[in-house]
Amino acid sequence: MSLMVGAIVLRVKEAGGIIMTLQMALGLLMGMYCQVTIFPLAVRAISYCLPMTWITSGVRASVMGIPYLLGAWYLDLLIVLIFCLIMPIAGLCLFRAVERSVKRREGVSLF
Repeated sequence: MSLMVGAIVLRVKEAGGIIMTLQMALGLLMGMYCQVTIFPLAVRAISYCLPMTWITSGVRASVMGIPYLLGAWYLDLLIVLIFCLIMPIAGLCLFRAVERSVKRREGVSLF
């Protein structure tokens, strides 16, 4: 996810406000403030696409004794491990695409 945020900074340049808004929205979506199971189905589907949702839920389930998202800790951990394989590759691909676009259009030297 950090490479994706880096791509936003590279593209927008003055991205402080966007990043702060994104942090608050992602914090809500990943269940930092409340459990994701209370969200409507559409919001929950978006939330499940975030790796930190699974980690936050796992910590909450282990500490508070509530059920895991998939019912067992090892299933939730499997999802986190899948994210560990997918997200770095997706972030790197996005970052490289944005970097190429910036170099073609205006150049990084104008950053």
